[in-house]
Amino acid sequence: MVRYMTFGKYSAAGAAAAYKGGFGARAKALAEYLDGLGGTMLEMRPIVEDEWDFVVIYDVEELQPAKRVSHGLLTFSSGAFERSTTYTLSTIEEVDAIRAEMPGYRAPGS
Repeated sequence: MVRYMTFGKYSAAGAAAAYKGGFGARAKALAEYLDGLGGTMLEMRPIVEDEWDFVVIYDVEELQPAKRVSHGLLTFSSGAFERSTTYTLSTIEEVDAIRAEMPGYRAPGS
């Protein structure tokens, strides 16, 4: 499983629908969607900032490019979202374990 963190911004219509139905209902719907992808939602939180409306952290099998494109087309075509950004997360232990496998690197001019 790969852990992802996605920040999302609702469209005006999406924000109105989320407000009307409640944020808990949106979290439940997203958890069901991720379950259908073979994943698990770990946490979803609303954000009180201008740039983003929510953040969700979830585990799912690695999303191959074609699946990510299909996911984006599906979710954005709903009209509920203005934009989103997704980050792939690693643990400190995973990063430390891979360090020995990294090839040498020479900076420019060295």
